[in-house]
Amino acid sequence: MNGIMLKPGMALYAQRAMGYKHYGIYAEIWGVPCVIHYNGKLLKSSGRIEITTINKFTMNDAWGIEKFDGISYSDAVCRESIGRATLRLYERQYHPIFNNCEHFTTWCVTGQHKSNQVTGVFTAVLFLSAAMFARTVSQRVPS
Repeated sequence: MNGIMLKPGMALYAQRAMGYKHYGIYAEIWGVPCVIHYNGKLLKSSGRIEITTINKFTMNDAWGIEKFDGISYSDAVCRESIGRATLRLYERQYHPIFNNCEHFTTWCVTGQHKSNQVTGVFTAVLFLSAAMFARTVSQRVPS
């Protein structure tokens, strides 16, 4: 696929036009390639973990295999990833900030429930807020 060797249990991403990545776990069910992912809406708290085709997952966007520091896609890691993904099939606990497709996929592969995209957005917001606060304070201090 796309010149990439895929192994069930690998984390995939699709680069969306709006600048974020959508994540899921590659699987093969009865030999058919598919992706297990959280099908949630970016700004809505609805969605569920489901199985879909690679074409529906990627939506013709650029895609690839997600890499995690210190993790190789060994047979054991891939088995654990698939096991975790199937354990949560049809879950309906989606939340864009606290439980999204990246949280799910990262947890499947690493056992850690986190989203670097969410962390990055909050870091940027905090940085901008601090900069605006500092500017406001400096404008109010008499010279």
